[in-house]
Amino acid sequence: MIPSWLTVSEEVAGALAGRRPVVALESTLIAHGLPWPTNLATARDAEAAVRSHGAVPATIAVWHGQPTAGLNDGQLEELAQFLYLETSFPHGCYLMTGTGVVPPDSFTLNSGDEVRITVDPIGTLSNIVA
Repeated sequence: MIPSWLTVSEEVAGALAGRRPVVALESTLIAHGLPWPTNLATARDAEAAVRSHGAVPATIAVWHGQPTAGLNDGQLEELAQFLYLETSFPHGCYLMTGTGVVPPDSFTLNSGDEVRITVDPIGTLSNIVA
C-alpha cells in the first residue's frame, strides 16, 4: 500500500501493482556536482539504463513540497535547471543529504573511509568520510 503522504507516478504505481521491478533513483544524481545540462542528461541516462534492464525507474524528489516517486521528463528537466542555480551558503553552514536508510547499530564509518556507488554505464560516485 502506498502511503497517503507520497505522490507516485502512474507508471510506477502500475509497475508496483503488477509486481514488476521498480528502481528508485535519488534526485541527488541531478543535484550534486554536475553542471547544466549534464545533470539532466545523467538523470535521463540513468533512467534509460534502468529501462534497458526491464525495470521502471522511479526518480525520487520533493516536488513542490510533496515527496514524489517517479518524476516525468518535464519534472526532471525543471528540477535539473532549478538545482543547478548558483547558490551560496554562509561560512559554517552544512548541507546534508541522505537516503533514509538506517544501518544496523554495529555499522560504523570512520574518518577516511570511502563510500562508493556505481551506476553502470554512468560511472562511480565516491565520497570520503570526514
